[in-house]
Amino acid sequence: AQALEGLEQKAEAVAAYIAAGEVCDKAKKADKAQTMFDKAENMVGVAWGDKDWGTVMAMAASFLESRESANVNYYLSDAYLAEGDQDKALMHADKAIEAAAAGEGDKYVMQKAEILEAKGDNAGAVALYKQITDSKYVERAKYKIDQLGS
Repeated sequence: AQALEGLEQKAEAVAAYIAAGEVCDKAKKADKAQTMFDKAENMVGVAWGDKDWGTVMAMAASFLESRESANVNYYLSDAYLAEGDQDKALMHADKAIEAAAAGEGDKYVMQKAEILEAKGDNAGAVALYKQITDSKYVERAKYKIDQLGS
């Protein structure tokens, strides 16, 4: 996995980290497995932070072939939105919401609301903005509600 990463074969490196994690899981080394899965997820996050949408899409597809992750779906949703594919962005926003741990979904709900807004579904966006309770997002959600009308 590290060799592939060093060769800039990022999607292949993500797949290799996932495979290494699965081997560790089978060997009952849960901590090491989680480290491998986290490394794979972090690689997608770094590409997302760099707004390298093609790399995000390739690495996320590789990751999601064998594992689910709210964050990876979030990154992929953003990539699709940036590339103009609102339907795929919405699909992955929904998957992110489904995969989110209890009480940690507001980031993903906010993203879905923004996609609905981009698609022209202001009523749907407002309904989602009204669900936001996390202090990180609530002010922005209130602003959006004011802008779009309740």
